[in-house]
Amino acid sequence: MRTILITGVNSNMGKHVAKELSKDYKIIGMGRTNPNIKKIRFIKFDLRRSIPKTKVDVVIHLASLTRICETNPELAYEVNVDGTRKLIKSVGNAKFIYISTGSVYGFSNKILSEEDIPKPHNVYANTKYNAELLLKNHKNYCILRLFAPYGLPMKEKSAINRTAYNINKIIKINPIHIFDFVRLLKIIIEKDNLEKVYNVAGEEVVGTKNKNSKDMIADISRLKTIGFKQKIYLKEGLKEVLKWK
Repeated sequence: MRTILITGVNSNMGKHVAKELSKDYKIIGMGRTNPNIKKIRFIKFDLRRSIPKTKVDVVIHLASLTRICETNPELAYEVNVDGTRKLIKSVGNAKFIYISTGSVYGFSNKILSEEDIPKPHNVYANTKYNAELLLKNHKNYCILRLFAPYGLPMKEKSAINRTAYNINKIIKINPIHIFDFVRLLKIIIEKDNLEKVYNVAGEEVVGTKNKNSKDMIADISRLKTIGFKQKIYLKEGLKEVLKWK
């Protein structure tokens, strides 16, 4: 059985990813607080500190600062960039799956593909892109640029969970349900000879044009080449979120 290290395991996304993957893999969870998930070995850590060397087969790096990045950019770079550098060094040759963001592209009037030159539009996106660049010297890595994940395990204030309540007031995006995201992670864990970067988004575009902003729609044609097929579509997924409210 493969051993997988998941950082940020105490976050809403981290908890869900860890619970689901623990059904098929041995999971080591790293975070600042213990999420108390059965069958998971927890290691308390902080990306600002030194990270102990850990022998694992796969790393899923979810941990990062988000909301305070704009008000505290120095801390954002220390955690999101320098912390990622330390983590890469600590895991040796393990397959490194880095969870980035579609925000690295910035907003655009066109559909965004992995070949487009990133143009981060804020501090958070800039830290995520700089962390991506650190992986170029790692032997085995895959970057997943995640577009608007949503679903019950996510925070109510996540981008697309807000979308469910304000469907006609936002830019156009193509969100992906967290359950589909976990299914994709299983594919990435098991497959070899992957591309280095994949856009991770759904097939359906939601929202209407905001005259004050451009859109953020991902081209997912590369994602489909590895056998990923969306299972939870917006009608079902958004109904779930609205019931939760």
